[in-house]
Amino acid sequence: AYYDTTLLFPTNAVEGSTHDTGVFVLDMSDPARPVQTATLSTPAMQSPHESLSLNPARGLLAADLGNPLAYPGWVDIYDVSQDCRHPVLDSSLPVGVLGHEGAFSPDGRTFWVSSAGGGTMTALDISNPTVPRILWTQTGIDVHGLNISNDGRTVYEADLGNNHTAGLDIVDVSAIQRRDPGAQGHLVSHLSWPDVSLPQVPLPVTIHKHPYLVEVDEFATDGTGGGAPTSDAGSHAGAARIIDIADPAHPRVVSDIRLTAQLTADRARETGDPGANSSL
Repeated sequence: AYYDTTLLFPTNAVEGSTHDTGVFVLDMSDPARPVQTATLSTPAMQSPHESLSLNPARGLLAADLGNPLAYPGWVDIYDVSQDCRHPVLDSSLPVGVLGHEGAFSPDGRTFWVSSAGGGTMTALDISNPTVPRILWTQTGIDVHGLNISNDGRTVYEADLGNNHTAGLDIVDVSAIQRRDPGAQGHLVSHLSWPDVSLPQVPLPVTIHKHPYLVEVDEFATDGTGGGAPTSDAGSHAGAARIIDIADPAHPRVVSDIRLTAQLTADRARETGDPGANSSL
């Protein structure tokens, strides 16, 4: 098991932390008695934020340096194929442009670095993980979380909405997957919904052989087109939804997943709850 010990670097080091910083590696042979076997303390592993990713197909562990907005996109790649309890560093380089989240393509040849408020998303060729190289950088869209289709040809982006309405972007990256010279991604479609807040993660799923995304928004917001998180009584929580992506050019929300506590009508009762506010 691999986990980030950092909520917000370097507060874990200066606010009385009793343990080392970085990413911890655990031997889970006996899940009732996990044993720490290593600490990864390279730059990105000190503050991977929401980027720590494992690709079992190639036995690679990767992360980019991130914080709630964006850090310089330093990317660390480790080989865990020989002994997953003791990762071996393949590379640690500033190749991600700006960092916040990250994800592997399923085949493990591409690592995607998104920067949320930094307005960039970068595709890294890690066919040789010791020499990662930039394939393409998308700019002008605040990509939060992201996932990639099984064939590596489509990126599903949680779009925070910089100069447009927040929601979902579906991007064709077939040329990047093929490694065409000068390859770029192309926007296929953009989708929003009335109760959007800060889109967080689009998770591809298949239900009865039909493709969907389970998308989850982060926080609550005052506006209907994304915006700063708030705990105000009049705000609405983004919550979650299921999106039909059978036609990538025309995705559509087919259901909302929402607790009673996430209904706007109930927000006033919750604003006084401990922890109901956000330091952001």
